[in-house]
Amino acid sequence: MPSTQSSGLRCSFRARWWFRRSDFVAVKPNLTLPLLMYQRSRYAVWWCAIGTALLLGVSLIFQPRWPIDWVTHFRDSPFAGLYQVPLRSWYCLPLLLAALRWRQREGRLLLGMACVPQHGFFYDQLPLMLIPSTRDEIRFMWACS
Repeated sequence: MPSTQSSGLRCSFRARWWFRRSDFVAVKPNLTLPLLMYQRSRYAVWWCAIGTALLLGVSLIFQPRWPIDWVTHFRDSPFAGLYQVPLRSWYCLPLLLAALRWRQREGRLLLGMACVPQHGFFYDQLPLMLIPSTRDEIRFMWACS
């Protein structure tokens, strides 16, 4: 299993345009779920859900055992320990403060990113670059990363 997949495509500088199209939601679900929480349009969320269900249904028709094989492969893989859920770490308390801002899309994105497994490299954290809104905030995020 390649570890990069398509998160770089979805989280490029044109991420807002790409995600409105909702073409790539089923490719990496651990980043798709927080990005769905960031989405404003319920229409886009419904289309994402319908497209994901269709893709899942077609994949199960062609290879019905793939979920079982995938779980077995991931459980036995030496790389399984690389994916960590941030809420299960020592810095979970500051991340839970995002729950206070759940009505804002940036707060939902941060809370969603804290709840899903992530790899330690940069590509799983790229959606967090959607949070800063001013140049100074972007510079601060860039310097901290």
